[in-house]
Amino acid sequence: MPFIDVKTTRKLDEPLKEAIAADLATAIEMVPGKIGAGFEICFSDGADLWMGARKLENGAYLSLAYFLPITDEILDALNAELFRIVREHLDVKDEDMYITYREVTDWGVHGGCPHKGQFIK
Repeated sequence: MPFIDVKTTRKLDEPLKEAIAADLATAIEMVPGKIGAGFEICFSDGADLWMGARKLENGAYLSLAYFLPITDEILDALNAELFRIVREHLDVKDEDMYITYREVTDWGVHGGCPHKGQFIK
């Protein structure tokens, strides 16, 4: 864990998805104990995104779910990096992008539930 859902108004080709995924995997390593190889990403490109009553021609929404708390300092740095990645790869203006963060306390992987202690040492 973590998991990030990336919604974009643009359709993305595979090389662009790979480049964004690589940068997101590197960015998540800013969080202590997180490794890019364990980071799951879902791309939902060609999404119909609106900002109020204004349809976004080039917009993005990222939703990051993570296990265990992230400090405000690290979250601020991570937020800046995620905005940079989307801005550079997709030329999305900051005002046409949202990022939400959600701490998850219950989740399953490898057939078990880490919050039950099977994977946390």
